[in-house]
Amino acid sequence: MGIRGLMSLITKHSPNASKILTPEELKNKIFIIDSSILLYKYSYASKNYENAHISGFFNRITTYLHAGVLPVFIFDGKPPDAKLETLQKRKDEKRKLYLRVEKLEDELKNITVPSEIEQIKKQIKSIRNQIVHVTPNQKNDIINLLTILGIPFIESEGEAEHTCSFMQKTGLGDFTLTDDSDAFAFGSTKVIRFIKNNDISKLECYHLNDIFKDMQLNHESFVDMCILCGCDFSDTIPRVGSLTAYNLIKKYENIENILQENIKLKPTQKFNYKGARTIFNSPHADIDKSSITLNNYDDNAFQSFLSKHNYTQTQIFKMNNKMKKSRQIIINIRNRK
Repeated sequence: MGIRGLMSLITKHSPNASKILTPEELKNKIFIIDSSILLYKYSYASKNYENAHISGFFNRITTYLHAGVLPVFIFDGKPPDAKLETLQKRKDEKRKLYLRVEKLEDELKNITVPSEIEQIKKQIKSIRNQIVHVTPNQKNDIINLLTILGIPFIESEGEAEHTCSFMQKTGLGDFTLTDDSDAFAFGSTKVIRFIKNNDISKLECYHLNDIFKDMQLNHESFVDMCILCGCDFSDTIPRVGSLTAYNLIKKYENIENILQENIKLKPTQKFNYKGARTIFNSPHADIDKSSITLNNYDDNAFQSFLSKHNYTQTQIFKMNNKMKKSRQIIINIRNRK
């Protein structure tokens, strides 16, 4: 996911592009959140903790509301055709992992030495932890949760990062929250990377205009550099990594010039840079601003929802109170706006 090696380039060539946001700067702001990334994070956590996706989203929501921030969650829609091959490769990689597990499980049937059994079980667990996929039920759980809590969300017609970037750069939100560096290529001008433990006391925000300035690139050359680095919508040029991509773009400005002046570079047949460029630069349908609002909270439905997912009465009581208090904080802050 994302642009391969991009964050390393930014850290090296534009160290001042990231700035720390204080809690005061967050009040009355809107976070446009790449929910697809979060679903994968919490799906992985669900291997060890029941309902990690529900608790994870709930804790993020209350943290943001408590800080006076309105979160808006964006979900992936239909992927562009150019991404289908990338998705198939990921499926094939998961299939290989499943086959490795099956092979080890077959070997396990014929082993009697306790130490060897334990070793193979550890290998199986390690491989299974690499297989992460979001189930339809997990996504539906979060959609239901957001609806009950009155938290706005949007299901994108395409890539979630595209919608996040459109909303942020057109003023429908203040910051894009994602770990997917595609957001920069789609044009998000202020990007906050996800952090652990929901600690928002020192959020790090990356400013795209400063990145352009420090790396001496404009939007067009930056997008071409991202494509050369490697993205989900095109194959790459063999032996061209992120650093080489940056140096080539700085010298030749665009991919056409690079290919014309460097005949030794041999792109693969699936190096569809024009298609990838079109996806990153494609227009986005307008979004109704009235849909980005804090809606009513149904606490009875919330308690019923948690009960169906095996939360204890003590947990339900605490989470209900936490939500009410967090909502009241942001309501008070936004009323003073």
